[in-house]
Amino acid sequence: MLKIPERINHPYTSRDISGLNKVYSGCMVNSSNVAALNRITSEPSAQNTENAVRNPPPRNVSQNTVNAIRNTAAPPVVNKPMPSFSKPMQKGMKVPLFPQGNVSPIKAGIGWNINDSRCDVDASAFLLGMNEKVISEDWFVFYSQPQSPDRSILYNQNDPVYQKSFDIDLNRLNRDVQKIVFVVTIDEALKKGLNFGMLRDVYLKLTDTSGNEILSFCLSDYYDNVTSMMIGEIYKNKEQWKFNAIGNGIARDLEGLCNFYGIEVI
Repeated sequence: MLKIPERINHPYTSRDISGLNKVYSGCMVNSSNVAALNRITSEPSAQNTENAVRNPPPRNVSQNTVNAIRNTAAPPVVNKPMPSFSKPMQKGMKVPLFPQGNVSPIKAGIGWNINDSRCDVDASAFLLGMNEKVISEDWFVFYSQPQSPDRSILYNQNDPVYQKSFDIDLNRLNRDVQKIVFVVTIDEALKKGLNFGMLRDVYLKLTDTSGNEILSFCLSDYYDNVTSMMIGEIYKNKEQWKFNAIGNGIARDLEGLCNFYGIEVI
């Protein structure tokens, strides 16, 4: 079973403490160390490791607590300009990723812009087996579980170009994984009455390690009855890796998608 930590986009206060302690048993957060945690989580994540080494957290904040908060906190997402697209796909198209046969590392960059500031959007990847379910709960890559067990997929929360991105090395991928589905979700969309009609410029762009475009897919339909979007998938067909531009949405949140793909959320 998997716990999905609450995404918090504001400085931690006493109101957040009880919720955090319910999620992270054994990592007690209290009024005396919240200020220290806010100092830690306010630093850009790319500098967290260096800062932690140079300036260790106060003794009254356990390292487990620090790690839990880093995994939970997510900075507010700002709109970013769309990159250029030289090899766009249409919804429903399927193309081979490596027509020359040489499988090499790639990046999946995912972007969006918002029309409603209440929308807290994120991207995730589900790694599926032959039965269209994750091979175990560890094979779900998202903000609180930023890499697959074999390190074939790494989640990047702070990409300079994209809202989120995934570094992918299919040569390292577990052979039981036959498909990687990329999804875009709105946090607490069902609870807050949010939907994809409040977004725009949703896209996925695949590039090689030098930044050269392999393909791109831009969403064309934004419906007010959709809260999660399967934007595209990388899948294996007769030992060849291909990409499918899906662009299909459903009325489920991230927890609902987890259940859909075989993950029990507690």
